[in-house]
Amino acid sequence: MILYLIPFFLPYLFAYPCNEIIFQKPFTFEEVEECINETSINQLESEGIINDLKEAAHAYVFTDINNSSIKEHPIDLIQQINEIKTENQTFFSFFQSIFLTFQTTFDPSLTLGISESSSFNDLLGMYDILFNYDINGIYITPNTNCELFGFKPSITEKLYLTSINDIDPIKFLLSFAKKYGSYISQHAQLSWALSSISNVRLSKLPLSFIDLKTPLKLITNNGTIYTLYYQFVKVEPNLLNEVSTNSFKGNECYVMNERKTNVLILSSFETNDVNNLNDCLKKFDSNSYPIGIVLQQPKIFGNNEVAASLHQSIVLHDDTRLIGSFKYFDSMNLFYKKEFINQFKNFECKQINIENINSQLDSFNNITHQRTENILYVFNSLTKTMSSLRKSNDIVIFSDGLCTGVCSQFALGLVLRGSSISVTYGYEGNDNKVRISQGSTLSIQETDSRELNNLKRNNVKLNLPVFEIYDYHYNSSESYPLEFSTIIPDFHLNRGQFSSVNDIITETLKIIDEFQTQCNELNDRMKYDSIECNIYESTSHKYGGFKCINNSWSNNCEPSYCDYNYFLDSITLNCIKNSCVNIDENDKETNISILIYVGVSITILISILIVSILLGIFILFMHRQNQKLNYNRF
Repeated sequence: MILYLIPFFLPYLFAYPCNEIIFQKPFTFEEVEECINETSINQLESEGIINDLKEAAHAYVFTDINNSSIKEHPIDLIQQINEIKTENQTFFSFFQSIFLTFQTTFDPSLTLGISESSSFNDLLGMYDILFNYDINGIYITPNTNCELFGFKPSITEKLYLTSINDIDPIKFLLSFAKKYGSYISQHAQLSWALSSISNVRLSKLPLSFIDLKTPLKLITNNGTIYTLYYQFVKVEPNLLNEVSTNSFKGNECYVMNERKTNVLILSSFETNDVNNLNDCLKKFDSNSYPIGIVLQQPKIFGNNEVAASLHQSIVLHDDTRLIGSFKYFDSMNLFYKKEFINQFKNFECKQINIENINSQLDSFNNITHQRTENILYVFNSLTKTMSSLRKSNDIVIFSDGLCTGVCSQFALGLVLRGSSISVTYGYEGNDNKVRISQGSTLSIQETDSRELNNLKRNNVKLNLPVFEIYDYHYNSSESYPLEFSTIIPDFHLNRGQFSSVNDIITETLKIIDEFQTQCNELNDRMKYDSIECNIYESTSHKYGGFKCINNSWSNNCEPSYCDYNYFLDSITLNCIKNSCVNIDENDKETNISILIYVGVSITILISILIVSILLGIFILFMHRQNQKLNYNRF
């Protein structure tokens, strides 16, 4: 009888509490299972967090867009949150339930982060190989991140796979992405799976215990079989940024004079990135070369002002404000902090009052959606503007589909205004949904709310999309969220991640060359800017470009962009003056000129007055001297 019980208790004989799991050493799942379960949460705490999440769900932009006809957001989020168990349980189990609930919204910007004190916060599950994609299929390479934690990969070379767990490798990875990811297109799903499956941080991606401990069976094209287990390591905070599946780690920029090309690799839009980005802009401003921009699996979070500033620094004439609305709900005036709301303006660029903001009801795809009237999110500039500005056909932006949140604001901002050539790369899939980004919303954290105190008390971090973004129409009546619009990239490259700067440059120059004759007729924003199309009266403020017809450039001209501080309406193609006069440089220059004129005039008048007084004093003095001389003669 005892022999039968041994297998059940054997794993616990080798389990370690968290304080015995040391850095720089790999552990098996059985050895870390006790640590993962070490932090618990009681019913009262879990009920408080669930109540906060239900309150947050009322502010979530797509809460009432839950009809099955909207495949991107098919569920009732509040109902799903209500079904989460609030009994005494391990915190990992509770967090996993919330994670999987959020995942069903297919919104990569809706995320939850755990307290740093949680037992599994610094645990990383690693395969000693990386999965990659190219035109020939899925292949594996050594995971060099292993060397940071004291163990070596089991392979030393590139090997193509014929199966994973006896099924097609791409199908297996797509099934992993559908189970744990939040992306819609197969293009983005495979990109996400490739970047996530080999380096699993449990505080970001809480896989099931079955998936964490069950090995993968890999068969290569030469018939070799590999059995792959997760190995778990404790990660020091300063090493987290070093763990990557990419050739590039962080924001990087290069000027390659021999190939006359600039390269900008973007993975972060944080405030502390501004100095680095300004240095890059200064380098680019020293030449007139084209710019290849690679969105290298960027972070969801970031500073919206950094993204908008970088956009405007590269393309000065674009409107980098966001047009959008909040989800309307009864207690919204109590939900948001004043400091957050103060960044929003009406279409006359005047401060909005959340208590008096109007609501409206939209109807589309057989649903009704209650939201506020359209408003503007206005930014302050943080980066320096380049003087050597590029035409739209000299900027190429590359995405593997994982761009979301702040990154989406930057990428779609350029694409929607026709200010760059858009290129996706990776597995194309068979669902015809390849897109440059997903999650086109503006988010808040729990600290931007006057509510959500249970989240704050438990140090639970919430990234909550609250501001849906619309296309660039200036009649204030747009009602269809940009998230559900189909924006077809100009080109798709059936290839894997970039391996070097020269690799990026080669593709950038190839795309620019192809763009001389080929174009995407489904992208009516993109024009081929040309002086031949500057046929409009100066009072219209318009500049033109050739229109794409039948996927090639025609001789027909259409407005492409406007004078600085005039913005092109994407429907009427008229230039609309910037309503935010406080940031209108033309008005600033006018005001400065007036102040200078008035100042000079006042200075001249004061000078004349002083001279007159001095002259009067001198005449009076001389007159008295004459009187004194005449008196002395008697």
